[in-house]
Amino acid sequence: MELEQLENQCQEHLNAFGLKCPMPVIKLQQTARKLEKNAIISIDFDDPAGAKDIANWAKVNKHQIESLIDLEKGQRIYMSVLANKVTK
Repeated sequence: MELEQLENQCQEHLNAFGLKCPMPVIKLQQTARKLEKNAIISIDFDDPAGAKDIANWAKVNKHQIESLIDLEKGQRIYMSVLANKVTK
């Protein structure tokens, strides 16, 4: 998916600047559970281990990392929610 398309389709944007492991992942997990399958989430973070932690969490939970972008301070990940364990 192209960056502009990800930005337009993003349903939730999380700010995890200043948070250290595991808080960015916990914040992401709490939000992903509330969203429908195929929703796009973005998260900004500055934890040096954040990209690896989020990628590992996404893989275990069967979500798809769409893009990793370097920001002026930190990084942004766009992720598709592909598996949602919440039953409605």
